[in-house]
Amino acid sequence: MAEQSDHSNNPGGNKRKLGYLQLVVIIAVIVVALVLARAPERISQQIDSQADNRPNPVVSVIQPEASVMSLPIKLTGNVSFAQKVEIVSQAKGRVVWVSENFAAGRTISANEPIIRIDPTQAQLRVDEAQALLDIEQREQQLSTEVDATLAASKMKLLQARLDLAQNELSQTEISKPFAFQVIGADVEIGDLVGPQEYVGRESSVLGRGYRLESLQIGAAIDPKLIKSIGHLLGKPATVKVADEIFGATIDRVSAVVNRDTRLSRIFLKFNEDHDPESLPRPGMFAEIELTGPAHDNVFVLPHSALQAGSTVWVVENGRLSSRTPNSIGYTNSGWMVESFDTASGIVSAPIPNAIAGTEVTVSN
Repeated sequence: MAEQSDHSNNPGGNKRKLGYLQLVVIIAVIVVALVLARAPERISQQIDSQADNRPNPVVSVIQPEASVMSLPIKLTGNVSFAQKVEIVSQAKGRVVWVSENFAAGRTISANEPIIRIDPTQAQLRVDEAQALLDIEQREQQLSTEVDATLAASKMKLLQARLDLAQNELSQTEISKPFAFQVIGADVEIGDLVGPQEYVGRESSVLGRGYRLESLQIGAAIDPKLIKSIGHLLGKPATVKVADEIFGATIDRVSAVVNRDTRLSRIFLKFNEDHDPESLPRPGMFAEIELTGPAHDNVFVLPHSALQAGSTVWVVENGRLSSRTPNSIGYTNSGWMVESFDTASGIVSAPIPNAIAGTEVTVSN
């Protein structure tokens, strides 16, 4: 009872002890906060100290020479043909023979027989015309009284009949004076063929093809680019079709501009030294490369020198400095840019985490 009385009689002492405890806690929190606040500074000082002790990055530099260069112009197009071939018959009759080469995908040589039509009736007309001509000649030889003018006219008429019959006979064998590639054939032995007025338009065409020497490459091109290139006709080009490379020259330029794309078209022909049989087929995709206009005072930089944002690093007074050259375009050999101040040289390879002003050591 006495102890309880002592505690209850001393409330002020308990409050003082609680106040001291709170003060100690506050002071401890402040001390910890000060220590933590100074820790990043110490870490930063340590990092800076370590960085100061690290060697400078070693870089390789190049000093390109300004020159006159042409930027290649790359286009895409398709192989096509300029001259088509239609096989028709001027002679009337039944087909008695068709060449095995007259089939899609095969080649017909110049003057190679393609189709033969039954020549019986045509041969009879030749024989008849020849007989009439012979009879007239014999009668004129035997007659003592001959009107020279009338005799000459008769002979001319009979000779014309014979020539027509012989021409019809010659048309019973169909051929072409040039080589061509067969696209499709629509004729069989026994078919009745003849001119359009005899068998109709659909039946008069016996097959289609294209002349090998008429193969061409057509490609769309911006008219402004044509103007910048200048004279186009005869300009050499390289054509890549299905991983094969062909030489070509520009043969002609379209006379109109496409109203939808606002692009013109150029047409190229393959060089004559190519074997016609080796040329690509119509419809195949083609990649075309032309020599573009020349540019003065340009650098060609390696692709490895290109940094983010189309910039390059140069070494200036032993430190990295950024440059943004005026780009002309890209080629297989490098990046074509207008010449600029390269200071001590252009860094030829990427530098990880590089920033302007970083001290570097140039490699020998």
